[in-house]
Amino acid sequence: SVVLFMSVVLNAVVQLYICYMLLNSESFVRVDAFKRLQPYMRHWRLSFAHHFRQMDSTGRSLGSRVCGDDQALSIADAQASLLGEINAYLGLDPEDMDMGHFGAGTLLCSVCVFLFVVLVLRELRTLLTFLLALCAVPRGPATRLECGCLTSLATSRLAALPPWP
Repeated sequence: SVVLFMSVVLNAVVQLYICYMLLNSESFVRVDAFKRLQPYMRHWRLSFAHHFRQMDSTGRSLGSRVCGDDQALSIADAQASLLGEINAYLGLDPEDMDMGHFGAGTLLCSVCVFLFVVLVLRELRTLLTFLLALCAVPRGPATRLECGCLTSLATSRLAALPPWP
């Protein structure tokens, strides 16, 4: 039927579009996701983070307090929030300087992409099995059902399918 054929084509187009977005889109796969913030963060670091006016009573700079996840900060909320988000995604503690393992965000993203690929492959396998079963049904002048089984399929019903043996 035309509706079935169109739904299969639409499903394939949507899945191919999602695969394309996952693999090639600059808005999804962005290694430099925080690259646009680097100049602002660098300016903040050089101008404010280590300025003597921003030191607390113990002599700690604002930058070291932000990096140390100081909960008593009254300023630099944006910088502390950004650093907290990056550390949470990467699975880093405030004192960690290197990623020795995959963080929760990276692992979760990888698992989601893997599951999507598995679902797409399962859908393609189901589609191929269905098409092979349709091609295996003998063709005839009319569609015939005998005892609930499809014994012949009209050639006009197979017009949308390629001529496979």
